[in-house]
Amino acid sequence: MFIGHPEAGERSAVIYTLLGSCRRHGVNPFEYLKDLFTRLPATKITQIKEFKPAAWAKAKAKKQVAQAS
Repeated sequence: MFIGHPEAGERSAVIYTLLGSCRRHGVNPFEYLKDLFTRLPATKITQIKEFKPAAWAKAKAKKQVAQAS
């Protein structure tokens, strides 16, 4: 109603949901979105699940553990 266009409302809801999921999984939204927008253009559709905030956080934690060893 206050967004200006029905499609804009739906897009906003998607973004807010994604950012809420980041918060729930302890992911820095800026860091997540920066990585997402950097890697997404070269990503195959079969890899999309890797970009969910929960999977992204798990992969980041694994990478940090590997770098620490």
